[in-house]
Amino acid sequence: MNVDKFSSYKRRFWGLLFALSAAFLMWGIVPDKAFAQDDDHTLKVYECSFGMRLYKGDTTFIDICKKSADKVEVSSSDKDVVSINLKGKITAKKCGRATVFIHLVSEECIRDISLEIKVEYCSYDSKSSQGSGIKRNSNSVSVKVYNEMRKGGKVSFSIDPDMSIKSSKPSVVSIKDGMIYAQKKGDSNVTVSLDKEGSTVKICTIKVTVKNKKKLKPKVAQKDAFFKNSLFTGNSLGIGFRYYCDNKYKSFLGNVINISAKSYSFMNDLSKVTSSSLHPTYHGKKKKVKDHVKDIKPKHIILHYGMNDLNIYGVLGSADHYKSFIKNLEKVDKDAHFYIMAMTPVMQNKGRLNYTDIKKFNKYLKKYAATKDNVTFIDVFTPLLEKGTTRLKKSYCSDGFCHLTFAAYDVWRDKLYEYAAKQIVINTKANDAYHTVKDTLSEEDYENASKLVNKMQAGRDRNKLLKKLKKLKIRLEK
Repeated sequence: MNVDKFSSYKRRFWGLLFALSAAFLMWGIVPDKAFAQDDDHTLKVYECSFGMRLYKGDTTFIDICKKSADKVEVSSSDKDVVSINLKGKITAKKCGRATVFIHLVSEECIRDISLEIKVEYCSYDSKSSQGSGIKRNSNSVSVKVYNEMRKGGKVSFSIDPDMSIKSSKPSVVSIKDGMIYAQKKGDSNVTVSLDKEGSTVKICTIKVTVKNKKKLKPKVAQKDAFFKNSLFTGNSLGIGFRYYCDNKYKSFLGNVINISAKSYSFMNDLSKVTSSSLHPTYHGKKKKVKDHVKDIKPKHIILHYGMNDLNIYGVLGSADHYKSFIKNLEKVDKDAHFYIMAMTPVMQNKGRLNYTDIKKFNKYLKKYAATKDNVTFIDVFTPLLEKGTTRLKKSYCSDGFCHLTFAAYDVWRDKLYEYAAKQIVINTKANDAYHTVKDTLSEEDYENASKLVNKMQAGRDRNKLLKKLKKLKIRLEK
């Protein structure tokens, strides 16, 4: 062979080899122990994914056994929503959805595990620092994910067809049709594995801790605060309630304003205000109730009437006057919420002030309230009855007829607190849903928030939140 030709081939060979090497380096295709080939020259990839819900500010962990993997990578599809660091700490930073990826390569296979995480806002529950007391990097499995669920909760999962999934305690955590169900309080390991050539390869384990549902239990201070900016109006039984409230602490029932007047009735309210009229006085000024409402602009208006009306107008007439009374108040305070305190029983019947007529009167009022979004009926009639009778309980009566003791007003307080507690739960969930959609600007989250807000009682709080949601809707539509 010609020497010059040989030299030319040699130069071409080394040039081609140099070009190939440069290409490998450019594209990152370099030999790596982590990508060692098996007998088929390609590592089998096993994929599985799990759903997970966290609250904004929560943290949880993945525990990776570094000894069982030659290469470990972790990442998040949206670091603003959920971040993950090299120690396996997952932090829910913002409401929204993000997927955390865990990529492990060993000599036997590649494991790709993804956690599809939904982050919501919750002001009263937190699962922060789940698994914070764990022994890190155990050698038992390659990946252990720590997840906390509430009893009755469920999350989805997806695994390759040739994998199996099993719960160590099915009575605590059960698995069915692509879902993991939290059955009762306790711990259970949910293991995804693969049976390969007579041996079991563990892909990952999720340690699930099931806790009882966290219930929002409003405290007394919260119930009192619920009634802030309230007005109570009624007759002499309302005056008794004023004395009762005056004997409590300052913030009791939101420091309710009481403008009840002795012997007051709907007939009195319709009459002209004079120096001798029975109209209520507040801050030295005597006015009709609607004029006091116009000045005060209360958020809540608590009503107790009927005792001085039944003998004048009868059952139906008194109920109609009640409706007209509320209608007039609505005209001067359209955002207020009204509470009709049921007419209370008597110890001795006097004319139409008897069990049958009082019960019928309350029935009409309850039915009326059910048709009004801004009116709530509070039953303080039934719990004040002497057991097995149709009379006012003796310990609840101060004069042998109709007026009440402080023990009876304790019942009023409890019934108002009971209602407030339910509303606080609804309001809290609605506000939390608003904060979620504020972060996510998701149509689905918006619809959920709208449903919860519309469950709130009609009034200022709901109207305020609806306005905020309307602004978010405008942003969503852009």
